[in-house]
Amino acid sequence: MTILGSAIQVSPPKKVFQLDAHHIVLYGVLGLVSLGGLSVIHQWRMDLERAKITQAAQQEVIAAADKRMADREKEFSDAVKEINTLKSTPQTTTKEIVEHLPQLIALPEKVNVEPAHSPVTGELVPGKQDLVLTPANQNALNDKLVECKVCENEREKLRNDLVEGARCVAGKKCP
Repeated sequence: MTILGSAIQVSPPKKVFQLDAHHIVLYGVLGLVSLGGLSVIHQWRMDLERAKITQAAQQEVIAAADKRMADREKEFSDAVKEINTLKSTPQTTTKEIVEHLPQLIALPEKVNVEPAHSPVTGELVPGKQDLVLTPANQNALNDKLVECKVCENEREKLRNDLVEGARCVAGKKCP
């Protein structure tokens, strides 16, 4: 209390901060909860960073795989176009076929061309030629055709396996 002139002034009582066991426990629990919350937030941010890094790495792998697949597809397409240029047409001459054969199949002996004979009369047919294959070349050609048939069957099996695998990945019935 302070007396100033004729008026008496009363000052408010001073608050006393008491730190008893109850408050210590409350502040301790508050501190632990705060540390736990900070730890959870920190871990969450670390998980986000890890996820971003993992996603970036996966995107690089996917992009590289897509590029390799596109390159293989282009190489395949180019090879098919080149092979298709070697196909015979009704206008293809025997000479052109003989010239293309080494690009298509390795034959053990040279392929010969001789003048064509009519199967009915046995006479020469003017302007026509026959392709003559020796027995060794006939065997090589037959073996290559058998290999082609095996490849066709294998390709069909792989195509079916791929379709079945895609069905399994999509969550449909798997064997």
